[in-house]
Amino acid sequence: MNEQLQLELTKIITNINSGVTTLWDFLGDQTPDIVSQLLMWYCTLSALWCIISVCLFILAIIAFIKLRRWAKGFVKQYKDDHNGYNGDSETAYVVPFVVIIVLGFLSLLSFSIEWLQILIAPKVWLLEYITTTAVSVTK
Repeated sequence: MNEQLQLELTKIITNINSGVTTLWDFLGDQTPDIVSQLLMWYCTLSALWCIISVCLFILAIIAFIKLRRWAKGFVKQYKDDHNGYNGDSETAYVVPFVVIIVLGFLSLLSFSIEWLQILIAPKVWLLEYITTTAVSVTK
C-alpha cells in the first residue's frame, strides 16, 4: 500500500509540475499581447477623457459668451423699461457666470495627456503603472 501511495503521489506531483510548466509557457507567450492590450486600453481611455475635457471647456466658453450676450441684452432692456435704473440688475447674472467659469476650470483639471506619454514613452508608463499597482496591492 505504501508503494501505491508513493506512486499516486508521484503522479500528482508530475501533473502539478506539468500544469505549472504549461501555465508558465502560456503566460510567457501571452505577456506581449497582454502588455499591448493594456497600453492600448489606457491610451484610448486617457485620450477619450482628454477629448471630453476639451469639449467641456469649449462648451463652457460658448455658454459664457452666449450668457454674456443674453445678460447684456436683458440689462439693456431692463434699463430701457425702468428709465435708466442702474440698480442690482447686473449683479443678478454673476452666479451663472461663476458656475460656467467653475465648469470650465473643472474640465481643465480633468484634462490628462497620459495618452501622449503612452505613445511616446510606453516603457516609462508601464513602469509607473506597475509601481502604482504594486503599491496599491500591498496596502
